[in-house]
Formats: sequence, structure tokens, C-alpha cells
Amino acid sequence: MSTSPAELRALVSRGEDQHTEFKGAVPHPGVIAQNIGALANASGGRLILGVTEAPKAEPAVRGVDAGRARRAIMHALDMLTPRPSVDIETVAIDGQDVVVVYIRPSVIRPVLARGVAYVRQGEINAAATANELLSRIRPDQGAEEMRRMLEQFGQAIEQQGKLIERLLADSGWRPKLVWTLVGGVVGALLGLIPTLLLG
Repeated sequence: MSTSPAELRALVSRGEDQHTEFKGAVPHPGVIAQNIGALANASGGRLILGVTEAPKAEPAVRGVDAGRARRAIMHALDMLTPRPSVDIETVAIDGQDVVVVYIRPSVIRPVLARGVAYVRQGEINAAATANELLSRIRPDQGAEEMRRMLEQFGQAIEQQGKLIERLLADSGWRPKLVWTLVGGVVGALLGLIPTLLLG
């Protein structure tokens, strides 16, 4: 994918929306993972690093260190299960490097970011409810695709279990409660999906 400076300026001038997220700096890989996961769980979109979005102000190009941004993006992709398909490019605009991540809609949904599924709600990302997760699974998915999806769920649960064990060893009761609830929701989904789609 190749974006010209003029095309990037047009994207910036339109501002954030359901399919576009700006970050003025390189955020933590966990934040990048949430954004990529939310867009992959919808109809795709783009995450643009190096453009600020301030309330009641025009978006502004600040630029980022492209190498640092790419490393953070690759780290973020390792936090996603299943790993969505993305393209990454650096566009020079007004003497600044802007990194654009193009996210395709995931074939197998939901995409989990560190064990949590995020969805795009307008210009923000939010943790998905059980009903939202179920609504994003296509009813025409075949048995083979369903098997792959359930395998991905199993891998995500296994990774989540390891993380929960680490948190239990290192944390107080509140994080333990949160992860226990997350585990319960994902476990309930694993039980419901075969019944709803294959029953």
C-alpha cells in the first residue's frame, strides 16, 4: 500500500472516525494492540502515529520516530490473537515521519488484545460485551473455519491463563477479580459458540 503526502493530508483533515485513529506519539504497545484489535473486529481501518487530535482543534502533524513506531507495532501484533493482517508504511509529510498502520477486517473474530476483545464505537475503543462478540461471528462460517476459530480461542485462553497465574502471584485482590471475571466471560463464549453456530 502506498499513501502520498497529499492523501495523508486529506486523511488528517477529515479527523478521527469509526475507521481512523490518530496518536500524536508512539503509545505503549498495549494501546496499539487495543486499537488494531478494535479495527480488525470491525470493518478495518487505519491507525496513524504522528498526528495529534485535540478536542475542538484541527489535527496536527507532529511526526514520530519511525523505527521506534514499527518496533512498538510489531510488539503489539504479538499481543493479538488471532494476529490480524496489517500493512505498515512511513509517509513523510511536512518534514515529519508519520507511520500508518492499515488494518484489514479479521476473517476470524473476535481478535483478542491480551485476552480482551475491543470494538470500535465511533472514535473510541471499548471492551466488547458477550453479545457484541457473538454478533461479530458470521452465521455462514463453515465447520473448518469454526474449528480454526475455536483453536484460536483455546490458544487465547491458554495465554490468558498464564497471564492470570502471573497476576495472581504478583497482585492484590482487585486485579485477581477482574481477570477471574474476564476468564468467566471467555469461558462462557467458548461454550455458547458451538451451540449457536453448529446446533
